[in-house]
Amino acid sequence: MHIYVRSGVWRLYNKKEWRFIIDEKNRGRLLSLETTTTFEELQAIVAEDYGIEQSTVDVELSYLPTDLSLDCPPVVMMNNRQVSNFLSYCKRKNTIKLCVTFNGGDKDTGSKEKFDLNKEPDAASNGDDDVNVDDGDDDVNVDDGDDDVNVDNILSSWGVKETRKNADSFKTPKNAIVGHGLGSLIARVITRYT
Repeated sequence: MHIYVRSGVWRLYNKKEWRFIIDEKNRGRLLSLETTTTFEELQAIVAEDYGIEQSTVDVELSYLPTDLSLDCPPVVMMNNRQVSNFLSYCKRKNTIKLCVTFNGGDKDTGSKEKFDLNKEPDAASNGDDDVNVDDGDDDVNVDDGDDDVNVDNILSSWGVKETRKNADSFKTPKNAIVGHGLGSLIARVITRYT
C-alpha cells in the first residue's frame, strides 16, 4: 500500500485545533509499505527517504484520524501494534496522512542548511527578512503595569526618532490587553503614541 508522509511539527492553535505545520524544505514523500511493516522498519524507511541518519535523531510518527475532531490530539505511534493499527486504518481511510517529526539536535536534511524543527525561530533579524506576526487569538494577558519598558531604545533600534520629551520609559495602562512577544511590544508602542 502507498502512504503519503509529510515532515513537520504539530501545533495546537487557540487551545482548540491541532494543525500539522509542514517543513517547507523536507516536504513530503510517498512510501510503499507492506501490512506487515514493523515500527522499527517504518522509522528506518522514513529516515532513509528523508536522507536523515536515524541514529542522530528521534523519528516521531503520528497521524490524526479523520473520524476525530480537530481538538483531539494526534495519535503518536510507539510500537508495532500501533503501526499495525495505523496501516489497518489506512486501508479503510485512504486519505490519511502519516506525519513525521524529527526530534533532537541539528539534522542533515540533504539541503544546504541544518535546522531543528523544535526550536523557535530566532527573534533577531538583520532587517532583510520578511517577518510575519500572527497575533490572532493566541493567549492574552492583562498587563498589571509593573513592567517598565524602555521603548525609546527599541524604537531607535527600528530607526524611529523620539518625538516626545521625558519619555524614558512607560507603563502599560491597567486596562490595556496585550499578548506576548512582538505583538505585545507593538501594542505598548501604539498605546504610548496614541
